[in-house]
Amino acid sequence: MTRIGIIDADLLDGKSNFPNLALMKISSFNKKIGNDVDLLTSYSEILAYDLVYISKVFNFTSSPAWIEKQYNVVLGGTGFYEDGGLDLPDAIEHSKPDYELYNFYVNQ
Repeated sequence: MTRIGIIDADLLDGKSNFPNLALMKISSFNKKIGNDVDLLTSYSEILAYDLVYISKVFNFTSSPAWIEKQYNVVLGGTGFYEDGGLDLPDAIEHSKPDYELYNFYVNQ
């Protein structure tokens, strides 16, 4: 089993409280294939995971520069890349979003 971390940079920075659809699809796909998935509440947790997906929609959302140099980090979204970066693979793109991913924030 692979430990997957997911970071919604807009949420961490307080720029948005809307769920990130791409991250929900990544979570759903990974759970379906048996991986352990956590929505991370801090960048400091990155090195404890095998793979971490970080997305931000807004280019004014701040994120630490050191995350871009980590071997286990995949960045995406229009906040990092004007064109959004690489498209999700078809198997992930067509996954049902994991609406439970954000339960931690909703239940606070």
